[in-house]
Parts: sequence; C-alpha cells; structure tokens
Amino acid sequence: MSVLNENQIMGTTSAASGDYEIEQSLRFDDGRDTYLSWTPSAAGNRKTWTYSVWVKLGNIGAADVLLFNALNANTRDQIYIQDSSKLIIAIPNGSHTSALLRDPSAWYHIVVALDTTQATDSNRMKVYINGELVTSFASGPSYPSLNYQGTINNNVSHVIGKDSWTSRDFVFDGYMGEVNFIDGQALTPDSFGETGDYGEWKPTKYAGTYGTNGFYLPFKQDYTVEGFSTVVYEGNGTSQYVGGVGFSPDLVWAKSRSAATSHGIADSVRGVRNILSSNGTAAEYAESAGNTLTAFDTDGFTVGADGNYTAFNANGSDIVAWNWDMGGTTASNTSGSITSSVRANTTYGQSIVSWTGSGSAATVGHGLSSTPDLIIQRRAGASASWSVQHDEMMTSSTGKLLLESSAGVVASSTPAMFNATSTRFDGLYTNAVTMIAYCFHSVTGYSKFSSYEGTGGTHAITLGFSPAFVMIKNVDAAGNWTMWDNTRNPNNPVTQMLRANTSGAEETKTDREPSFTATGFTIGDADADTNASGQTYIYMAFADTREYAYWYDQSGNNNDWTSEGGLTESDVMLDSPTNNFATLNPLIIRGGETGSDFSEGNLTASGASEHSAATIEIPASGKFYTEVYVTLAGTSTANVGLTYPSDVQTSTSTNRVIYTSTTGEIRINATAVATGATYTTGDIIGVAADTLNGTVQFFKNNVSQGTATKDVSDMTIYLVHGGNWKFTMNFGQDSSFAGNKTPQSNADSGGIGDFFYPVPSGFLALCTKSLPEPTVVPSENFNTVTWTGNGSAR
Repeated sequence: MSVLNENQIMGTTSAASGDYEIEQSLRFDDGRDTYLSWTPSAAGNRKTWTYSVWVKLGNIGAADVLLFNALNANTRDQIYIQDSSKLIIAIPNGSHTSALLRDPSAWYHIVVALDTTQATDSNRMKVYINGELVTSFASGPSYPSLNYQGTINNNVSHVIGKDSWTSRDFVFDGYMGEVNFIDGQALTPDSFGETGDYGEWKPTKYAGTYGTNGFYLPFKQDYTVEGFSTVVYEGNGTSQYVGGVGFSPDLVWAKSRSAATSHGIADSVRGVRNILSSNGTAAEYAESAGNTLTAFDTDGFTVGADGNYTAFNANGSDIVAWNWDMGGTTASNTSGSITSSVRANTTYGQSIVSWTGSGSAATVGHGLSSTPDLIIQRRAGASASWSVQHDEMMTSSTGKLLLESSAGVVASSTPAMFNATSTRFDGLYTNAVTMIAYCFHSVTGYSKFSSYEGTGGTHAITLGFSPAFVMIKNVDAAGNWTMWDNTRNPNNPVTQMLRANTSGAEETKTDREPSFTATGFTIGDADADTNASGQTYIYMAFADTREYAYWYDQSGNNNDWTSEGGLTESDVMLDSPTNNFATLNPLIIRGGETGSDFSEGNLTASGASEHSAATIEIPASGKFYTEVYVTLAGTSTANVGLTYPSDVQTSTSTNRVIYTSTTGEIRINATAVATGATYTTGDIIGVAADTLNGTVQFFKNNVSQGTATKDVSDMTIYLVHGGNWKFTMNFGQDSSFAGNKTPQSNADSGGIGDFFYPVPSGFLALCTKSLPEPTVVPSENFNTVTWTGNGSAR
C-alpha cells in the first residue's frame, strides 16, 4: 500500500500556510547513467563543510547509489546509499547508519556536517536524516582523524549522482532537490529545515553564506531564453525530443562531442531534414526517412534514428547543439534583384536567407534592419565551399574565409561584405541552384561581431555582456575556427573546444582556453588559433540570456555544474519535498511475479508479465487525472485503469476498472461497459477518476473513449503490461514523458501540474497538494504535560 508519510502531510498544508516552497527537483536515471560534474578551480576548506540534499529514491534494491563524492587519484570521500537502504558516509572510512531508507514515496532530507578541527572525534562528523541526528550505526561509526583534509572541497573532480571512480558504476536513481554545499561551516539541519505542526520535517530557505566553493542547486530551468541557446544531450540512436532550448529554434548546429563525426546544420527555411556540414563542401544531405532532425518544437527539437548522418543522435554520443531564434516566420523578400525567402529576427539581428541562383550577378534581400556584420553563405543544392565575410576581417576588398578550412583570408571575386547594405547583399548566383545565407549584425547586450589583435599574452576582449558562445578565427594566417560555450564547460577557464572546420571530437585545451567574464572574455596564451602576437582575429559572440538553468549554481559563486549522461531539462520535475507527486511503486509486486522494470524515477514500467500500481491512492472525495504514454506496445493485451493495491499483490482480478489495448473495451471486472478505440505505441491514455460521482472516464489522445460507473475511492492507478509493453506515467510532474514528447505545460484545475493535454474541468493532479487537508493538527489539539514526582500517589 502507499505510505502516507510526513512529506504527504507537509504537501497538503505548505501552500495554505505560506511555508517555503521547493518548486522542482532533478530526476536521475541509472539506466541512462545520468550525473552532474564539477571541478573547483581551487581548494576550499577541506576540514569544515556542510552538505544538504533532499532525496526521493527510485530504483529500490539497486547497487550502491552515489549522492555526492570527490576523487583524487585513488583517494575519495563519498556520501551514498548502500543497496538503496543504508546511508553510508565514507569520510575517509565507511560509517553505515542503521536507519533504512526504503520508501520510494517519501522525500528524505540528508545533512552531513564535517569539522575535523574538533578535539572530540564524534563532533568531527555529524549525519542527520529528516532533522534527527543519527546516533545508531550498523557498522562504525568511523570518524575522521583530527584535522583530516579530505577530497571533498579539494580542486578535484566532484560528482553528484555517480561514483567518480571509473572502475565503479554506482549511479543514483531517483530525485534530488535543493542541494546546498557550505564551504567553511559545519551546520545543523535547522539551517535548512524545521519541524511542522504535524511533527513533519519540512524545508526552509537557507539564509547564510556559502564560502568560496559553496554552491546552491535549486534545479530551476529558465524557459524564457532569448535569441540564442546551447543544449547538450546524449544520443540514443532511435528517436528523442531534445528540450530546454528556451524557444522554438529556426537554426540548429549540432556536433558530437565524443566522436569524430561531421557537424550538422539544419534550418527551417531549407527544411528540417536538409543537412549541411560546416567542415565539408558536399551538397546538403536530404534525409527523407527521418533519421536526422524531424521537427523544430516549441522548446527544442526532435531527432530521429541514427541513420546515415550521426551529428544529431548517434547512440551513446555526447552531443552539443547551438540554437538560434531567427524570427519564426518565412516571407518573400524583394529588396534585391532576386526574390529571396527570408526568416528574420530583427530584434536580435539575425536571419536565414534562401534563393535560387540565376547564373548572373544578383543582389538578395536579407530582412534585417541594419547592415550585416557577418554573412555565411554557400550553395546548398550543390557541392561548394562556405564563403564567410566579416566586417572587420578584411586585408583586401576581395577577401573571404572558408568555414570548412583553416586557411586565412583567400581571394574572392565578390566585393567586401558582398556589397552589403541595410537591405540586401551580393549573393552567390550559380544558375538554378539553391543558395543559403546566415546573416548577423551586432546587437547591444546580445551579440557582437568584431576583431582583436593577438598579444601572445593575457588580454581582455570587451563585449558588453557575458557570453554564452564565442567562435574565433585567425584571418592573417592559417588557424582553426575554434568554438567555445558555457554549457559544455560552465566554469572558467572554458577548456572544452570544438573546431567548426574539422570533424574531430571535443578536446580539452589548456593552451588556448578563454575565460568568460561578466563583460566579455579573456585570452591568456600565445596559441596561433586564438592569440598569436600581432595577428588579427575575428569573432562572433552571443550573450548568455538565461537567468538560470538546472546545472547553474544560484549561490552567487557561479560554481556551475556540467550535465553528463544525457541529463536534460526534461529531467527537471515538479515533484518536490513540498509537493510530492505519485510515482509507480516498486514495493507493490503481484504474487508470483518478480516485479516490473522501473526507470525514469519510477515513472516508466515494463516487463514480460507484470502489474504496476501508483504510490498514492485516489482519495474518497475528489477528482483526479493521470496521463499514460504508451512508450512501446507489446505482444499481448495491456490494461490501463484502477484497482486496490492489495488486489495487485494478491493477484485478484476483480474490483478493478480497466481500458484494454487490444479491444478498446472499458471493463468493470470482466464486464465491458463501453467500447472505444484500441491503443498502441505513441498514444496517450488519460484517466479521469471522479470519486464524488463514482465514475472513471478514459481518453485516447484527448478523445473520450467512454465512462465506467464505479466508486474508485482508495484505488490506485494500475497497469497490466505483459508481453513487454512499456508505459511512461505522468501524474502531473512531466508532460514530456521522460523526453518522449514535447511538453505542453497544461496545469490542473488548481493551477498545479504539467500535463500534455488540457485537464478535464475540476480534475486535479495526483500529488500531495491536491489531497484533502488533515482535520486534526496535533500542535493545536494535544499538549505535553510534565510534572515532578513526590513519591506518593497524586
């Protein structure tokens, strides 16, 4: 049965009482090997620090799952949960708590405070769970020695969610919320939480200082990015939605970071499946089978199978995609002698221009309000070099650069900047061949296209904004087009480099790296690609307009983390310690079965012949809505519906309401009461349970399939998925269904949740904020009485 834990009590009261709200968490999935990494630029206080985190477990009974650890050669300090039960603090040796963390419906608050300067060994390390000091240990405790300096807070690799020792693969599965690390202070849980009226432990906002290496990860995601955005993700070789861009992109430039494969450039004017490569001269690759990009979406894009072009979704490949908002609407432009198709964002000074060459010199309208500072153009429909001209690169009036080449300025028969004006430019004109150009001009506070002279030493380049992306090219001599951004490497210096003119994998560079600053970037060495003395370099730079992202440190220290293993914005969940959402319950196992295979924070279930149920039961008075995505149709019948948790465990097939896949029938027990459409892979099943009126209505892709009349109070959402069916749930925390769909962000009738389809009127998400409030408050109805005995009856 589901557990009505203190987090569920807290969730029903926190909003009404004005308590501190944790609005989201980050989902980690051991099947995808997801984690966050960060290396401090310098060591902090290695003797004294505090780590605080809220945790909700996913894969119960797995191997050791790592919460936080740091590795220096073969020495490491770790905070982890062994076999998803015992909390272990290995600083430097293991202390195993007696308390078992086994409830997948509960949020746990864990605090570890270290102060090895304390003379008493038990004061050097203190562990707290839900506000209580741990005093009972299954083994140990093993306290650090006096003045012990560990690896945590050293300038070595730090990892959240995975063992940093490469020979071990202990990956956390579940949710983390509100991570605080305090450099230089050993604090108590009172700095992060307090006891509520029901005796529950609930969060409060940390109000202290963080110290140099301190960080705060609230896992917030900014969905109002403007103009430019970078995302990273892991290819899966099949199909996936990539979100977190912050807008619907019109121009996507992708590159595998981990493999030597070509760059891929797609835009909405030529069509999403027509791919060019910056490091090659081949004609555009037109993919008709959907094996590259398949769609530009509201907050990102969708990629297809690996196919013949691996820039976008090669299985297991770490991929970066740079994205531009080019205006959203394509229109004909007659400002030149040839009519062009233009998608222009005049606010941010960037446009896509396409036209068909006439065989003779022609001008083309670019759609911008100012003369471009940078034009990148080439023939798209035929083999050709990329022609790049930049307003400040010219050593002669007829020079150009080749994007696919490391060469310096080469001769061109076309005049400087293609004779660009505020309305048009000289375009390439090969007869009957499609041309493409990307045009940009500087916009104060957002972009800058300029040049600097190399010094061979440290010097600063002023942009007037903090950059998110910079590409640099030597124009006086041979040099690579080096590409840097603050998403692949959010900390300074920015060491992760790709080259636009080569297919090479990402390199870690310590001999040419820039540092991004609040007003620009700093170059600090004599590398020929970026800073040879006396040579001229052009650059294109775009601002960081994102206020926050889930990997950003919000403490003010800018100790930002790097996403690894395919973590994306789709893993930012509304599930939190102050609003606990239902998930599937791995503790409910049908008799004779081994249990479902759960993933994605217990929201995805599969198995050869399995049954699954949710952690929260439907209350006796209310209306609740759930969505079920058919991730993969199996070989036999599947059912989506409601039943009692005890009936799942005892293999009882009565007392249930189900919607059946192969017939489309809606059944009460074994009796059909309505017949709708069958469902299969890609369909979304909606379940609207109304305990006020005793009905359950089922939907397929937002179309009603019929209603069953039955009281479903105290039942749970229930799945039957024999034949290897695979379902992904949305109780209101994730309308992307673990990245399978473009999120639609529909709230329930109480303004809560993230649903794919509009929620039926009056229905709520299955989460603690939607549950009825407790009628009895212990602190208001019970008192503690104390007295001093006198040795006689009284």
